[in-house]
Amino acid sequence: MSPRLVRENIEAAGGKPFIIRTSDGSPLIVPHTDQLIISRNGQVAFFAANGALKLIDSAHIVSVEFQNSRKKNQPKN
Repeated sequence: MSPRLVRENIEAAGGKPFIIRTSDGSPLIVPHTDQLIISRNGQVAFFAANGALKLIDSAHIVSVEFQNSRKKNQPKN
């Protein structure tokens, strides 16, 4: 995914949790956009709650999946 598309998708999350899927199928669960930094050259830095740092090249990001904030048994309005 291009750095521009990664940035647009992450900004669309609006601070809500989402999942980044990489080219090897691995999910990266992102609780909040404050835990990510996207560099100009397309590197994504993810800061985990335990202090770990994960670097991902945007070329290896295949999707950004937004989690449904509505609980399973909660009725639709």
